[in-house]
Amino acid sequence: MVGVDSSGWLCVDIGTADTAAALGYGPHGEPKAVPLTDSGARLPSAVFVHSSTAMEVGAEALRRSRTPRDGVLIAPKQRIAHGDTSFEVGWSSVPLRSAVAALLRAAIARAQTVAQRPVTGIVLTHPQLWSPQQVQILSAAAADIGLPQHRIRTVPEPLAAVRFHQSGAPIPPGRRVAVVDFGSGSLDVAVLMAAADGSFPLLSARSDETLHLAAIDTAVRHWIADRLRDLDSDLAVPSAADPEADDPSFAETIRLARERLCATDSATLVISSGDEDEKLNLTRDRFDTLVHPFAVRAGDLVREALELAGVRARDDLHAMYLTGGGSRIPLIRDRLRSLGPITRDDEPETVTARGALRHPELGSAATPIGTLPPVTSRAPESGSLTGPLRRLPPLQVWQADSAGPDAAPPDAASPRLEEVMAERPAAPGIRRLLLPAGIVVVMVLIAGIAALLVTRPRPVTGTASAPATIAPAVPAIRATVPVGNGPSDVAVRHGSAYVLGADATVWIIDLRTRALRSVVPLGGNPTALVTDSRYLYVSADDRRGHGSVLVIDGATGAPQATIPVGPGARRLAIDPDRHMIYVTTSDDRNAELVAIDTETRTVTGRLRLEAGARDIAINTFTHTLYALPTPGGADRALRVIDTTTLTVSGTLPTPGGATGLTLNPNVHTVYLTPPTGSATEVTVVDTDSGAVTTTVPTGPPATRVALDTGNHTAYLAVTDQAAARLTVIDTVSEKVTATVPLDRPATAVTVDPTDHTVCVVADGVLWIVGS
Repeated sequence: MVGVDSSGWLCVDIGTADTAAALGYGPHGEPKAVPLTDSGARLPSAVFVHSSTAMEVGAEALRRSRTPRDGVLIAPKQRIAHGDTSFEVGWSSVPLRSAVAALLRAAIARAQTVAQRPVTGIVLTHPQLWSPQQVQILSAAAADIGLPQHRIRTVPEPLAAVRFHQSGAPIPPGRRVAVVDFGSGSLDVAVLMAAADGSFPLLSARSDETLHLAAIDTAVRHWIADRLRDLDSDLAVPSAADPEADDPSFAETIRLARERLCATDSATLVISSGDEDEKLNLTRDRFDTLVHPFAVRAGDLVREALELAGVRARDDLHAMYLTGGGSRIPLIRDRLRSLGPITRDDEPETVTARGALRHPELGSAATPIGTLPPVTSRAPESGSLTGPLRRLPPLQVWQADSAGPDAAPPDAASPRLEEVMAERPAAPGIRRLLLPAGIVVVMVLIAGIAALLVTRPRPVTGTASAPATIAPAVPAIRATVPVGNGPSDVAVRHGSAYVLGADATVWIIDLRTRALRSVVPLGGNPTALVTDSRYLYVSADDRRGHGSVLVIDGATGAPQATIPVGPGARRLAIDPDRHMIYVTTSDDRNAELVAIDTETRTVTGRLRLEAGARDIAINTFTHTLYALPTPGGADRALRVIDTTTLTVSGTLPTPGGATGLTLNPNVHTVYLTPPTGSATEVTVVDTDSGAVTTTVPTGPPATRVALDTGNHTAYLAVTDQAAARLTVIDTVSEKVTATVPLDRPATAVTVDPTDHTVCVVADGVLWIVGS
């Protein structure tokens, strides 16, 4: 960021379908996406309004809209885009800014919970073509929840995207850039030019509200209906005009199928009703045919905006930045690539939120909000906050992890629907089917990955509920890759598995082709490895017992550096946002925790841990590190370490003898596994209160837990020779939901956070587990 500290600033990017957020961390305000739900970064933008003072947001709002209750479901951004300033609920006129405020409250509360720090200011993004009056609705909503005007900013979405990409690759003055946002509500194109003073004046802008992801999803719906008619099937898909077709679970299922087809060659859709079902295979080629007219229209709109901005040839355009979920579709990208050089982040849905926090005008004076039309009914007033926003004003806002007003029971399931829960437990009497007309979409890779059933979130009854995910119906070994280096640890990133071996090598395996890409010799005695987006870091001792961290290029396997850390190198933890890794020098008492800057590749600090450090884990949102003491000592307390100062800031009591430590940063819990030789009972500890929230009996001794926070699932491998297996735990119910038999004891387990593939290593083998 240019000349401004955004630490404590929260950017909320309210989209038509989903809301994303990013928070400024650290002394320089590094932007980081905030997971607004337990399953991921985005919160549904829906607001269900009971009255001007009682609203529900996100997944709970979508669920509530299908119950026979007074209220109205709205998408605030869509209403503002259409020129509305208020809407009717019963006999009251409610301002749109109250609905926006409900979303902002939910985002702030979640950000403060995840980051464990106050939000001190808010940045709101908006479409380039919105009028000042439309932008003022956003600003007024932020003021309504108690933020002072000098802590409220608004940034056009295209400019935020440019700021994001500019931070990694400066744009020369005079060069033109285009921002193409293919989202759920519209396709928006803006062309800007880099000025000598660092600003980006707008040259042209175009928007089409008929080009969006929902239209592509409707095309997939029509394809399903046509295929069923061709098969003379008695099954039917509701038309888009049918109100039941608006069921959010159905829309979510189509979205998941579309996203699968962006990365794989095929999707199988299983259409079921009672004892009858049909299997429809949607190939990538057929999907491209459905998408083609949208890709052509998108290209035409972008070409028009470029011509209006004076771009006549590819060389006239510095870059085209793609944002929004539509940028994931290969055919859309290919069409736009023909018009100019494209750039897309791996998380295009959060680019705008992260980029807005890099806007230099964050430090400038606020623009007055101005006067808005009077309202008939509004939220209670609250005094403006001049300090950190720790306490939210009294408007009642519920999310999917809390009960709504009077915790109404769910509506009865339609008799046409078939119950499919994929073994994920729900409260008695509230299991319900996902789709209208009994449709269950199951994504299947051509390589032979078996069907995945899509489950809807469990209805809210005052306990935490799981958002809709692709839940594994039957986890199983999908591929076996021979590995000859005596595996002791494994990491995975961007489709590659890195297997650390007892023979002092790292095997790099391509998970798509299942082929060995390279073998990296290390030397010495390696003990652990971690990876970031580019490099692999391995802790190792040489023959004289001197410890170091080896830096390896994750793509090529080429050694990059050796960083000495002292006597011994054991456990590793990585904080990618701060470009730091942490390594312990011993499992025994009187170990040291060593901090290393990965950019300079130098040791920046040391902390003595007298109780030892059997394992470590870091919360990358709060930058808090947890160190598990060596078993057998009198001091069993988990050390809580502030990595900013590298000091112990507190302790948490833990069961004695734990040897494995894994942290869930989304909900601030740690999972502890006991030592080999005792029955395994995974202990779950709340890091905020220090209380043991539950224990999960899992059988014989096991490895440390591997977490898939996006699918609410934990994995650990039982190391007992007679009962070797992979155990699967639902982290919402904290119960074992499945086991996968293994033919030998495993030594380590990890999960790919992008596609939820589980990698398990054992002597001579890497197992790839999927559903």
